Amino acid sequence: MSTPITPLLECIPNFSEGQNPKIIREIVKSIETVKGLEILHVDIGYSVNRSVVTFLGEPSAIIEGAFRGIKTAASLIDMSKQKGIHPRIGATDVCPLVPYRNLSKEEAIYWSKRLGKRVGEELQIPVYLYEWSAKENHRKLLADIRKGGYENMSVRIGSKGWEPDYGPIIFPPQTGATVIGARFFLIAFNIQLTTQRLDIAKKIACTLREKGAHLAKKNTGLKGVRAIGWYIPEYKEVQVSFNITDFRITSLFELFEACKKEARAHNVQISGSELIGMIPMEAIENAGKEIIAVGKSRELKNPVKAAIEYLGLNNINPFLPEERIISLKSIL
Repeated sequence: MSTPITPLLECIPNFSEGQNPKIIREIVKSIETVKGLEILHVDIGYSVNRSVVTFLGEPSAIIEGAFRGIKTAASLIDMSKQKGIHPRIGATDVCPLVPYRNLSKEEAIYWSKRLGKRVGEELQIPVYLYEWSAKENHRKLLADIRKGGYENMSVRIGSKGWEPDYGPIIFPPQTGATVIGARFFLIAFNIQLTTQRLDIAKKIACTLREKGAHLAKKNTGLKGVRAIGWYIPEYKEVQVSFNITDFRITSLFELFEACKKEARAHNVQISGSELIGMIPMEAIENAGKEIIAVGKSRELKNPVKAAIEYLGLNNINPFLPEERIISLKSIL
């Protein structure tokens, strides 16, 4: 008789704090107190003032851990004083849930709504459901929900069609609002350019992202790609920050090559790249195989090493596969 496979749910909350180590530690600690989950990675961004925590476990444990993390963030982060270049509307800006193993899309949606309802009712934080969990099409995309950012949310929250799914319809200045939902694996991939010109990064972002590509003179947008440009002071260079919503449609390699082409058109080059959070093994292996197939890597046998080398994932910060590739992590 075979042993039942334990369902696993991944959670990747994005907290609007990346400059105060004590607050980040307290948030992570509150999540870790829950049995049945494992913290896989903590990504801290100083300039963007944002931290991404990745943890995995049984659905009920994940929901409890996410709730405790959101509660701790709400008590320690004052959004009325928070500054950062990353778009955000709350102390816990977004809390995605991804079905990892033996869990259906519908089950992930159920757990996301359960978390959203609890956060709205118990913490009195306005909660918006997005992606698979969205109740209306115009509220599926994260960028649409937080259009105008924290500064505009106090007005937007009461407008028709933008009332929160859970919690108060009054915007709380300290905590802001939170976006919660079930979705597919998302890859946060930043490509750095050899320039300080923010206008170039913004132009490339506009050209390559799917939504908004119509603003460019040619139809160059990549399906399932979202992008913005920003300047990172500690690196003294700009980045084009990409989200790949489905790596099966647009691969890391395809996006990298498209960005390289656009950079050349602006007489700049790519100085490196970085992944925020974690990446599925399949995604980085597929990119490595594409790189090897077109003869663009000295590494001809190991797709992961080929991807790390060609994409410049070690150029900005050290990239440790055992810490950043989810299928290499020890699973509960």
